[in-house]
Amino acid sequence: MVLWKYNENGSPDTSFGGGAGYVLFRHDGGSVSGISNASKADQGWTVNVDSNGRYVVQGYCKNSFGGYEVPIWRYLPEGTLDTSFGGKGYVILNHDTASSAGASASAKD
Repeated sequence: MVLWKYNENGSPDTSFGGGAGYVLFRHDGGSVSGISNASKADQGWTVNVDSNGRYVVQGYCKNSFGGYEVPIWRYLPEGTLDTSFGGKGYVILNHDTASSAGASASAKD
């Protein structure tokens, strides 16, 4: 998954994602942003921006055990993981029916 940020004129916002204008939810040896047991089948469902400009991304992944999980990441306005959220910038909801849950994520300020 990739989270892009654009300026009003349609150009990439280089203040986001370390100058790239985007952040990757990296797949590295079966992990995504440090989440163990995640597969390369991760999908983003929703992106919300809270009143502090933080991005809350809720998605879906199938873990290496065959179960479904719902990862929720929170990014700071410049595109780095907000480690005050879940200790690492994300939380995982283990749910065997996550593929049909259709939930939306939001975070209180």
